[in-house]
Amino acid sequence: MYDERTDWLALIRYARIGRKGEFFYARVGVLDSIDLGYETIVHHLRSDVDYNTQKVGAEVAMQADTWGFDAFTNSLGFLEVTGGRAS
Repeated sequence: MYDERTDWLALIRYARIGRKGEFFYARVGVLDSIDLGYETIVHHLRSDVDYNTQKVGAEVAMQADTWGFDAFTNSLGFLEVTGGRAS
């Protein structure tokens, strides 16, 4: 138990800086609902579908008046599903 990097990452439920819609937002941990591109690119992606194989993901976004970007990955341990959007 706790002999791999992903075992230690599973202890984190989540850590967040800012809120969605603010200039800077970041979240690391279990992702319970990711939307990307007004829900047309990704709609309600979850990283905690199976409790026994909990995945620690990350989401980051920056929004300014004339530009912005969003990016996510569902698992920092294996990078299975990754996406992003810039505007």
